[in-house]
Amino acid sequence: MAGVRTVNGDRPASSTYVRPLERCDPAPTVLCVASDEALLSSLVSGLERADPDIRPLEARTLAQAFQVLDAENAGCVVSALSLADVDGVQFLRQIRAKYGDLPFVLVADRGSESVAADAINEGVDGYVPYEDELGDEAFGTLVDRIETVVRDYRSHRRFEDATDLLFRLTEYTTDVLWMFTDDWEETVVINEAYEDVWDRRKADVIEDPTDFLEGIYPDDRPGVLEKMEVISGGDPADLEYRIRTDDGVAWVSAHAEPVLSDGEVEHVAGFTREITERRESTKQLEALVENLPVIVFTFDADGVCTTSVGAGLEMLGLEPGELEGLSIYEAYAEHDDLVDAVNRALDGEELRVTLEVEGFVFETWYRPVFDEAGNVVEVVGVSHDVTRLKEREDLIERVNEATRELQNARTGAEVGRVVVEIVESVIGCPVTAYWRYDDENDRLEPTAASEPALDIGDDDDVSDLPHIEAGHAEMEVFRTGESRWVRDYADLTDPAHEAADLGRLLLVPLGDHGMVNIGHAEPGEFDDFDRYLVEILGQTATSALNRVERERALESRTAELERSNESLQQFAYVASHDLQEPLRMVSSYVSLLEAEYGDMFDEEATEYMHYAVDGATRMQDMIDALLRYSRIRTEGDDFVEVDLEAVLDETRRSLKLLVDEEEATVRAGDLPRVTADRSQVGQLLQNLVKNAVEHGGPEPTVEVDAVVEGDRVHLTVADDGPGVDGSQHERIFDIFKSNSDGTGIGLAVCERIAYRHDGDIWVESDPGAGATFHVTLPAVDADPDPGLDPQSAAVDGGHE
Repeated sequence: MAGVRTVNGDRPASSTYVRPLERCDPAPTVLCVASDEALLSSLVSGLERADPDIRPLEARTLAQAFQVLDAENAGCVVSALSLADVDGVQFLRQIRAKYGDLPFVLVADRGSESVAADAINEGVDGYVPYEDELGDEAFGTLVDRIETVVRDYRSHRRFEDATDLLFRLTEYTTDVLWMFTDDWEETVVINEAYEDVWDRRKADVIEDPTDFLEGIYPDDRPGVLEKMEVISGGDPADLEYRIRTDDGVAWVSAHAEPVLSDGEVEHVAGFTREITERRESTKQLEALVENLPVIVFTFDADGVCTTSVGAGLEMLGLEPGELEGLSIYEAYAEHDDLVDAVNRALDGEELRVTLEVEGFVFETWYRPVFDEAGNVVEVVGVSHDVTRLKEREDLIERVNEATRELQNARTGAEVGRVVVEIVESVIGCPVTAYWRYDDENDRLEPTAASEPALDIGDDDDVSDLPHIEAGHAEMEVFRTGESRWVRDYADLTDPAHEAADLGRLLLVPLGDHGMVNIGHAEPGEFDDFDRYLVEILGQTATSALNRVERERALESRTAELERSNESLQQFAYVASHDLQEPLRMVSSYVSLLEAEYGDMFDEEATEYMHYAVDGATRMQDMIDALLRYSRIRTEGDDFVEVDLEAVLDETRRSLKLLVDEEEATVRAGDLPRVTADRSQVGQLLQNLVKNAVEHGGPEPTVEVDAVVEGDRVHLTVADDGPGVDGSQHERIFDIFKSNSDGTGIGLAVCERIAYRHDGDIWVESDPGAGATFHVTLPAVDADPDPGLDPQSAAVDGGHE
């Protein structure tokens, strides 16, 4: 094409890596061609002798030569000047026609210089003359020439292959790759992408290198021409500009570099990229940043602002770009926290901080930008206004603080009063009132109200507010249990307070306890956040009312238990005085009757008398056991540190007769100390060991053991008897249902002692495998409560 320059010669230096196409060059294969048999033989043997690495091939005619070249990968042809059918020059022409630049060396005897000159003009790669015959000197010259022309040929082929790869690469990129002479008068390189990007013919810019200027948007053309002069002057350049295409106007970005030779600009080269979509995205992003309530800024390593954009600047009374060029340290010197954050970012820390500036609260993110050496060169920051969010967080905290007072409220009316105060003073809704549900009359009764709520209806006191009856709109909301907001109170059908001059209203049921009505004088809608706060308050108030109700029920139960305890104490007094005296009288007179008249009784009468004495004695024992059972909580000793091993030793001594009689064995491991009533622990162990001996197998074995489990000591007493049926595991602890002490009350006493110590007792047993009784008692330092009585135990979750 006209105007196109091609670059030939050595491959230019470049930072671009291109893989070598061949790692190493093999020794050349040389085709020797001569019709003279002696000369052909001399060529072959002489080459082998001069360079053993050379692989010679031979041909006597042109036909043979072309057959060998087609079959073998020959790197060079060595031909005699005179051949049978043609001369060497004609042979050279045919080689060039078919094999291009394949190296060709001509050997000729002296006296054929004119023919050799013709061959050189035809482009022969080497000419080696000889006289009479080829000697070693001539072969040395021939081998040197072969190596030179083969090396040049291979180098040229590599260069062409690499060039072909690079040119193919230009066809695959979507960027326009170009190169012009330094005066922009010749096009050196232009790829196919030019037509796709510019919508202009490549042939036109090849013919006229300035043709591309016609495609540039007129307003941008002067700027492009200015940059062209900069590049021709030896400096690189970057710019963005518009071009006219078939689809309208497109944006492109160009980067250009001067190509120097011996310090002088020889070419200008670069690439042009279509950036319309990126430009539009950037424009949209800039518009977004400019309109979002944020501030996007950057500052350099010295703390000087280099960028400041975003609608958030308006909050600080600033225009976009107004901070640029100012030192952050000077502009905000009085804000120590901000200066500290800037210093940390410049030290390389990425951080997010919340700061107050000019009465506004901003959450700011700082991100340092590093150079290749790891030094901070710039900090990018984004500030987001969180003032409203901070205010809401503070308001939530104030609501939480205020609702803590609900924990101290002891009546429903007090809960209602606190709720009204919180809504009025903290949330800021002045017209507030609380109605309590009266289930007996099925209505909501006014209990607490703010002053503005009374003023709305010209009421003097809370009691003057109307009751909310069945059929009123407010009662329907209460029955649903779901909050409802009303834009205008006048829109309600059948409101409870028709005379109230009330606008918007929020009705919040508090479970089945009542309802809070929150309003404003003006119609409208409630802010979502205010509704959220009221919902939280409503849930908290409902929980407080539930607690008040539970406490009231608990107090009632406590009073009932106290009355029951008084009755139990009265029974204990009667049992210890009034019941025992007649029983002792019966027992005494029966004994006297037996002593005075016993010899007059026959055998049957004596048996009856024995039954009467035994029954009176057992009755006395049962009364005594019942007294002990009732006094476990009322007359127990203080809790002290108790040595279980010492108590078990005492138990063994007191049960020695029983143990010996049953030929029993009582074994114990290491028993830890407990914090307990020592006498009651002794009674507990005696009842359990006695029960194990009496219900064990023949010559029973009783195992006593205990381990510390946290703040509890887990005591076990095991026997080897027949065991306890599963249906009786709970029943045996009922009063008069066991026989561990002969009265049927022993295990019930054990249970009562365990409960007094805030512990537990249970039995584990499989039929035929014995029984193991488990008891938990306070460990040493477990902080027991020795003051628990049956009533308080029930109140605090005890076992009564």
